[in-house]
Amino acid sequence: MSITDLGTTLCPNLESANCDSSTHLKTTGFSATGSIGAMFHPHRNIDIGLNARMPIVLDTSGTVDATSPPAAPIPLNQDVAKFNTRLPPIVRLGVRYKFLGLDNFEHGDIELDGTWEGWNWAEGDGDKIQIDQLGPFSDIHPTLTHHYKDTFSIRLGGAYNIRLPAGVLALRLGGFYDSAATDLKDQRVDFDTAERYGATAGLGYSVRGVSLNIGYAYMYEPDRNVTNGDIQSINGVANGSTQTTNGPTPVINNGMYHAQNMILSFGLQIAWEELLKRQKTHDWQ
Repeated sequence: MSITDLGTTLCPNLESANCDSSTHLKTTGFSATGSIGAMFHPHRNIDIGLNARMPIVLDTSGTVDATSPPAAPIPLNQDVAKFNTRLPPIVRLGVRYKFLGLDNFEHGDIELDGTWEGWNWAEGDGDKIQIDQLGPFSDIHPTLTHHYKDTFSIRLGGAYNIRLPAGVLALRLGGFYDSAATDLKDQRVDFDTAERYGATAGLGYSVRGVSLNIGYAYMYEPDRNVTNGDIQSINGVANGSTQTTNGPTPVINNGMYHAQNMILSFGLQIAWEELLKRQKTHDWQ
């Protein structure tokens, strides 16, 4: 949604719905990135994993459709648009301790992971839109303000394995913390950037290379009461800026934000090599 500033006669109140218009972008693009990882086994019971992914730059192009404000129902035909955004570099580090029996059966494990995501570099001040022409308006180039911060995550979990006459039953528990991607004043409705705490539980059964898993996650986010928001609406007739003939456009992100999430997942995994393995024989000359 954006404001169409048509002057004080048609838009005496900038928050009036009569001067609101909506814009819909449909763009496509191609990008590529790379990652590198390493696994270390300093001890029979310890695994250490490291992975780094390069950032992703998305320069996309396509079409834009818009609806004119009720105060001035001007027909707006579909036109050309560009949308530019970036996804962050990510670094992950994990340490796992395995409880192994004398026969190498893994009775359980505990794992601690950390993740860093460079959102401040990726987003900076926000995503970019470029619309050369849209009806009577031209050179619309708003920035979708985000002001993201770098984020980090800590995850701790473990499993206890029970050997059955046929297969292995696994009991899993875990928890995690994700830091906030924005300060309070930059909280938005379109992206969930608040910090969150999570608790997870799972159950798995494996037999001869076939694994069935069920998992549950509950995520809690502390409420965010935004009173000093700095996300302003866009003025479509002023090149997508945040200024109008009556002064700055209104702030649109003040309010109370509350969110909780619950996820239930099911998984089926097949290790074909283990499922199809047969006794091998060797002939020695």
